[in-house]
Amino acid sequence: MKKAIMIVTMVFLMTVAAYAIETPVNVEISHTGSNVTISWSPVNNANSYKVYTRETPYGQYEWDENGTFTTATSWTKTESDARKFYKVTAVARLAPVNLGTAENYAVLAESGISSIPSSTITGHIGLSPSAASFVTGFSLTMHSSGTYSTSTQVIGNVYAADYADPTPSNLTTAIGDMELAYTDAAGRITPDFLNLGAGDITGLNLAPGLYKWGTGILISSAVTLTGGPNDIWIFQIA
Repeated sequence: MKKAIMIVTMVFLMTVAAYAIETPVNVEISHTGSNVTISWSPVNNANSYKVYTRETPYGQYEWDENGTFTTATSWTKTESDARKFYKVTAVARLAPVNLGTAENYAVLAESGISSIPSSTITGHIGLSPSAASFVTGFSLTMHSSGTYSTSTQVIGNVYAADYADPTPSNLTTAIGDMELAYTDAAGRITPDFLNLGAGDITGLNLAPGLYKWGTGILISSAVTLTGGPNDIWIFQIA
């Protein structure tokens, strides 16, 4: 286990300490007046980095809500405390959730799917074990094969449990895969972001990671997910 400790005493009696436990390493502190810059080396497979602070050499570190970074390996902030200790940690990249055949559907449900006309869904939608009569608001047109229907609101196909084979068995498999995926995602217990925005994530730019809220969430304008093709976002919403 690598442990790096660095202490910088400032001219106005501010003492800054940085601890890098396990990873990341090469943590450095510099300052100009009251502006403190914490920098560190990148870590392979890190999803993000978090900076924690405390005011005494002992006790619990507290995460600074502004101190989470997905690609940056430095942070400059203004400090007014006479003494401050820092810890930098690397957050492991989330393991992907295996969707199985459920990934073939943009919307997959068991009891019903409803739409308000002029909505647009890109991808297939599926319903099982309920019948196609519980897919409402889409003005469905059955294909000649009887295995799926189409709608002007769906850029893809619509599948239901009472359509011709092999649709029923395909949907049963997909629903089972969806339930397994849900159990996996819901079972992740260490959130990277807890109760972000007090539930209002309107207009936010969200880094990859596990998000958890003890309440519902509000989205009244676009939310942006920023990351790469292999990054993972999981949202656990009460």
